[in-house]
Amino acid sequence: AYGPDRTETIDLFFPAGKRSGLPVHMFIHGGYWRMFSKRDYSYVAATITQAGAIAAIVDYALMPKVRMATIVD
Repeated sequence: AYGPDRTETIDLFFPAGKRSGLPVHMFIHGGYWRMFSKRDYSYVAATITQAGAIAAIVDYALMPKVRMATIVD
């Protein structure tokens, strides 16, 4: 978790083997700030980890529950 809303979480996916000194690819899903979640896009982690990087798939609170300023922050 990184914020007060229960949706503000990050899933981390690691490649096999070494886990230190790896690049990190952060993926923030689209959805017009109103729909979808990281669960809808976790499939991208396979490509990232196969390339030898750590995949960080980010979820965030959505509108209209929160305002755009909260999402951007």
